[in-house]
Amino acid sequence: MEPGQWPSEHSDALRDYFLKGMSYAEIGRQINARFGTAYTRSAVVGRAKRLGLVVPEWMTSPSIVPTLPGEPSLISPRAGRRCRT
Repeated sequence: MEPGQWPSEHSDALRDYFLKGMSYAEIGRQINARFGTAYTRSAVVGRAKRLGLVVPEWMTSPSIVPTLPGEPSLISPRAGRRCRT
């Protein structure tokens, strides 16, 4: 097997575990145990991205409460954050 190439059985297992809601680290452990491989969590994440299985990192829901005239609207929960050192 060439580096970077996943056999279809491994990709199918990744897809199945992902759809069950498992974390990438747990998916890697399960695939490694099942097939005797040594995939890292990063390898699993990379393969999942190439398969289009990645959950968006940050999802926001629209507010169910409308803003009042003159009130600032909340564009993004992250917008007001500042790094503290």
